[in-house]
Amino acid sequence: MPVRSVILAIPTLGMIDVQVVSKLFTLHRPLNSRVTPCWPVGMDTATARIKAVEAGIAAGCSHIFFLDHDVLLPPETLTVLAAHDVPVACGLYYVKTKPPEPLVIQDEPVPWKHGDAIEVDVTGLGCALIDLSVFDGLSEPWFETGTRYTEDCHFYRKLAKEKGIRPVVNTGLYCAHKDIKTGELYFFDEETMKPTWMDVSGEKHTIPDVTKEEKA
Repeated sequence: MPVRSVILAIPTLGMIDVQVVSKLFTLHRPLNSRVTPCWPVGMDTATARIKAVEAGIAAGCSHIFFLDHDVLLPPETLTVLAAHDVPVACGLYYVKTKPPEPLVIQDEPVPWKHGDAIEVDVTGLGCALIDLSVFDGLSEPWFETGTRYTEDCHFYRKLAKEKGIRPVVNTGLYCAHKDIKTGELYFFDEETMKPTWMDVSGEKHTIPDVTKEEKA
């Protein structure tokens, strides 16, 4: 379905990092579409996502865009994801580990390189454009946090099982993942073409830096 109207949902306990918000002001909108913000506040993440989807459906939106409160977007995020014209399209961001790892899970791994659009079994919902029609007939609860799965994993597994839909990740759409407590950023650096984390001073660290520090 063409992207006509998007409800942009950021689950939050009430505070959103200023860097995350600043990126929203530079966000390009898909041609001839409208974007409506939604701020589900003060509830667990699974419930917040459910409420946001319900709000999008009630408002007659064609899509929902989930953004996590700790993900920084490139300006072209929405237009790039909309161009894929698939039920679920996601940007690439990295887990907050040292070194960072891409948040993509394939039950049967297929080689990929940055810049590819790849089907995966599970990824995060921190940067995800979803056609709201996928929720038609999908059993509830759509999102649920359990002992085995997080709410995003629960959603993707359910979607694949009931509708045969897997998310597409654009591995050339690089988002930064922020540790809100420390201020560190985790991302794929286009200059060095390496998974990178940046400390609060702005210094970048990559895998060779870790090796050097361990030897020191």
